[in-house]
This record gives sequence, C-alpha cells and structure tokens, in this order.
Amino acid sequence: MIGEAALASAKAFCTALFPPPRKPVSAASASPLLIFLVLFLGGCFLLDAFHIIFFSRLWPFWFVVFMPWIWWMHVAGYAGLTRSRSQIALFARLTLLGLFIILLTEPRAVREDRGLSVVFVVDASASIHEDARTSAIEWVLKMVNQKPKKDDHAGLIFFGRSAAVELPPQPVLPYDDKNTVMNVQIDHDGTDISKALSLAAAMLPKDRNGRIVLISDGVETEGSLSQILDELKAKGVAIDTFSVGYNYTDEVWLEELQMPRFVKSGETYNATVIISSHRKGKGTLTLTDNGQITFQPDVP
Repeated sequence: MIGEAALASAKAFCTALFPPPRKPVSAASASPLLIFLVLFLGGCFLLDAFHIIFFSRLWPFWFVVFMPWIWWMHVAGYAGLTRSRSQIALFARLTLLGLFIILLTEPRAVREDRGLSVVFVVDASASIHEDARTSAIEWVLKMVNQKPKKDDHAGLIFFGRSAAVELPPQPVLPYDDKNTVMNVQIDHDGTDISKALSLAAAMLPKDRNGRIVLISDGVETEGSLSQILDELKAKGVAIDTFSVGYNYTDEVWLEELQMPRFVKSGETYNATVIISSHRKGKGTLTLTDNGQITFQPDVP
C-alpha cells in the first residue's frame, strides 16, 4: 500500500510538472525553442571565442535544461492568447531565463590592446665609443619614425654597470637629429646587460604586447645574462639584438690580473698582469693598494 501511494504521488508530481498537452504537439511547435537555443548558446560561444565577453563561471549554463520545461508548459497549457502573442510570451520567458543565466556567469567585457610596446636598450658603457652610441640613437629614432601603427609605443634605456630609463614607452620619442644627447646618469665603468634587460622588462605594460631591442657589443663584465634570458623567455618576452660595431686602432686592455686571495698585513705578494694592445707602443703600468702606488714600471 505504501509503495502504491508513493508511486501515485510521484505520478501526480510528474503530471503536475509536465501536464498533458491540451492540444496536439507537433515537431514544428518545437522550432521556437530550437531557434532560441541556437541563438542563445551560439551567441555566448561566439562572444567568448572572439574575446568580446569573458564568462567567469560556466556552471550556470546548466540552467538551460529548464528551457524545454518552459516550452512544454507553453505548448501544454492554454492562456487564451493569439498565436503571435503566445510566441512573444514564450520568447520573453526564455529571454528572462537566458538573462538570469548570463548574470550568474559574471560576464566581463574584454578589451584587447593590439598595440606594441618596444623598449630599446642602448649600451653606453666605456667600451662603446660616443659616435657609436649616437649612431645607435639615430637608428632607434629611425625605427620609431617608421613604426606602422600610431598606437605603438617606444621607450629608451641606457646602461653600463648601472641602467637608467631615459624615456618610458610613449608614441613619439622627443629627439631630433641635432639633439641625441643622453640625459640620464649611469656608471660607465662596466657592462651589466642582465640589469638593463630586467629594467626593460619591468617597463613593458602588462596590457599590451611588448618586446625588447638590445643594442650592444655583447661584452658583459657583470651580472648573469643567461639567467635573465631564461626568465624573460618564461614570461614570453621577445628580445631582438642589434650589434654595435666599432674599430679602435689604439686600444689597450687588461687581459688578466692574478693576485693571491689572502695576504697578511705587511706581507710581500706577487701580482701577474697580462696586457694586450692592437699595436706596439710604450706606456706606464700603475698598481695601487688602498690608493697608494705600489708599483709603476714602464711597459715597452
């Protein structure tokens, strides 16, 4: 008896939820529902696919299963409306449910900035001649003036042992052919490319595409270039390089300096110095210890 009563209650519930139609239901009567589902789900898919609207939650789309129930109550019931007004009422109910679903998904409008930000990183260390640095700035200006899009931005960094921002990314660089002077102050007695690239990466806006153009002779004296390159690669930051060429005929440089790591106060120690030059000549080698000249021979 209890089982029959439960079965009867369940049958009555299903009949109330899905009442028998009062008029014949044909396949054509389901066309309004199919049209709305195609427009609603297809429109949401296209908005997301073309990055026009981003839906934060997807589970509310499961409420679409209630749309067939709304349609069934429409075709099974009788409201005394004309056919056209009845169809309008159906679409109004489906639209309200669709709007409710969209509100639950927390939609967000997506605005994609297709502009490009390029940061030019120019080597201004002591190993780069002033004429070569001026030529590098002129090349940067030429590239900026030839950029294809007005919404592309360009920035400029000078570096040596330290790095400094000359100009943040902007549509136009305020330079001309008569004024290509570097305004920032940096340490010229070294070359730290990794520090300059790290600063350039920090300047790139997060809301647009960015890349770095490195203009240098590639000779670093400090920092870890391989480490910063791995970090920028992981972040998807592209780096282009432009080699600085120069030709010094009278250059002299220190190849190697060997000294003991630990020396007691007053102890005599040996120092090995290897010097190279492009051509033969004479000069004076000066070794200092705490500012005091300890050795100053003539070098043939």
